[in-house]
Amino acid sequence: MASFQVICYVAENWVKIFNDNDYSFCVAKGVVDGSGEEIFNVIFITQTTGSKITASWSDTYQIYGSLTEFQNGGTIESSSTPLDVAFQQVYVLPADLADPTVVPDTSLSNGTFAFQNASAISCVVANGTTGTPIYISPSILPPGTDELTPKAKVKIWFGQKYETGAMISIETTQNYEIDLTGDPVQEVWYTEAGTWSSTPPTRGH
Repeated sequence: MASFQVICYVAENWVKIFNDNDYSFCVAKGVVDGSGEEIFNVIFITQTTGSKITASWSDTYQIYGSLTEFQNGGTIESSSTPLDVAFQQVYVLPADLADPTVVPDTSLSNGTFAFQNASAISCVVANGTTGTPIYISPSILPPGTDELTPKAKVKIWFGQKYETGAMISIETTQNYEIDLTGDPVQEVWYTEAGTWSSTPPTRGH
């Protein structure tokens, strides 16, 4: 089980501005679904803004079905039992949404699992440790099988009055992408000028 951590240093002028206006530090995690696109559409982590913010998580997963349709700012409700899932496994959901199972499927690539549904429903991927959603299918899925590949990539931003687990249209945010592949602990700076940097800013910037 891999662990990841992003450490964000925030310039003091922005700490006050963000806290005075109910802004939180937000994290969304990337998942490639059956469309082949990398999707960042659920707020996985929110934290109060401080001069140093640490966001940590583990590479564990659950899957379940939801009758919730994607809506920016909305919350996700479970419609089937969440089950732990590992790579090269399939979450099988009957049409009545009762008694889902997880079965092995070695035809799947390592790093991928799948969601097999017998009725129209959304697929939700959650963190296996916290149960917090990290992905919902962008539209209701017809019966079939959808392959899902979580990526070691996140997008971070400061958002006003966002909550953990809320759905998000990521293009509406001023986000910064971090690729943690091969480097699971990374630092980032939010500068006095209101810009993101992967290196410490010089004084006064």
